[in-house]
Amino acid sequence: MEIVATAMKEFATNQDLEADVSLEDKIIKSNTNIPMILVDENGNIGANSYLNLDPVKAKDPAFLLKQLEIMKEQNSPIEINFAKNRTQYIYYRNSDLLNKLSYYPLTLILILTLFLAVIYMMFTSSKVAEQNKLWTGMAKETAHQIGTPLSSLLGWIAILKMENVDDKYVVEIEKDVHRLNTIANRFSKI
Repeated sequence: MEIVATAMKEFATNQDLEADVSLEDKIIKSNTNIPMILVDENGNIGANSYLNLDPVKAKDPAFLLKQLEIMKEQNSPIEINFAKNRTQYIYYRNSDLLNKLSYYPLTLILILTLFLAVIYMMFTSSKVAEQNKLWTGMAKETAHQIGTPLSSLLGWIAILKMENVDDKYVVEIEKDVHRLNTIANRFSKI
């Protein structure tokens, strides 16, 4: 910004009409992003004494005054001293692009956090699915393992019936075997 101010001062104070001012002109014209307002020592804004502001809105003096107040809050002015004790001030503010870029880190952090949350949820879901598969496998294996002693118990019940053991004992054992069979069937359905 200081370079632009120096170029404007050199351009305005140049007395030699034959002097090469192409560098100053190039510097001033290359500033296409930073909004600026040039005011005199009394704080008056001259006609067309602004750069990089919306030209339609800049026709309204209230808009220019509002922009000047914003610029005064953001940055201290650059003072340009001319001959004959004439002073002008350049007020400027951050470009719209710079203002938008100030939100970029916050947006990036938000996107990164969202991405990490999705990865965490996928990892957790995968881990839960793996545990569920393990429990399902264990339940089926348990049902299979219970099936062998149940078959054996059914054989023992048949032997007890042939040996004429008291029926009340056999009935109680059959009830228990039936309950175990129900449990084994439930485990095998998992």
